[in-house]
Amino acid sequence: MGSHQPRSFTASQWVTGRLAAALSVALLAGPALATAIGMFGTLDVDHNGLLLPQELAGHPALSARFARADENRDGALSLAEFEGLLAMPGATPSLE
Repeated sequence: MGSHQPRSFTASQWVTGRLAAALSVALLAGPALATAIGMFGTLDVDHNGLLLPQELAGHPALSARFARADENRDGALSLAEFEGLLAMPGATPSLE
């Protein structure tokens, strides 16, 4: 048998892979979830899998709802929390 070398990933590659997998599932689940995952990936400029307040700074409709969406009060939004933010009245589902 051949030797198996474990593959190592950078944090950015790992997060990108996780977002790609989530997007694949979302496409099967529906367009709203796919949109949320796509927006999350675009906004997550440091690719750490979380959205920080400064990453939403250019989007007033989103940043105004940050504190309410941060359910666990850790100062960052997970994908699930971001989905909740997008469901709030007045949140703009566009990055334009």
